[in-house]
Amino acid sequence: MINIKVAEVENFLSFKEKQRFVFHNGGIHYIHGINLDSKNKADEIEGLDSNTEELPDDMFSVASGKSSFTYICQYVFYGKIVKKVKMDGVINKETKRDLYTMVEFDINNDEYKIERYRRHYIHKNNLYLFKKVNNDWVDLSDSDGEMTQEKIQKLIILNAVTFQKCILFHRDDMKQFLDLNE
Repeated sequence: MINIKVAEVENFLSFKEKQRFVFHNGGIHYIHGINLDSKNKADEIEGLDSNTEELPDDMFSVASGKSSFTYICQYVFYGKIVKKVKMDGVINKETKRDLYTMVEFDINNDEYKIERYRRHYIHKNNLYLFKKVNNDWVDLSDSDGEMTQEKIQKLIILNAVTFQKCILFHRDDMKQFLDLNE
């Protein structure tokens, strides 16, 4: 079982500044909130009150990072997200470079860390896999990114689509989940 502990991103989708997220072991994490740009645009639309929760979910697409947040682990583990974007499409549109993503996780009490870069000034498009041994991160990466990706795939077992459907519930999946019987 994969237990995600920490995620960091910089210049990833809507996250421009470096962000660090620490997960608790309490099970489900629910991220909810109104799109910031929807609220601002709603104030400009006659007869629409932005102080209500009745704004359409798909009113505006760019916002505070809720959807981007759900893609972090998927991108780090697989180098792609299910959303149809080109390889450089995950880089923040303002910075256009220096993408950094990292996830720390454990599997069966062994701690691992994956770092994935894209158009990065120092790390180029590199991918790194580390394992914590005696409190130090030991580099398990191969010289070739594809071979490192194969190691990661063997470690996490799930493919990208299965990961998304088992680990991440996006806006489209949430209603089905909430409708389940108790």
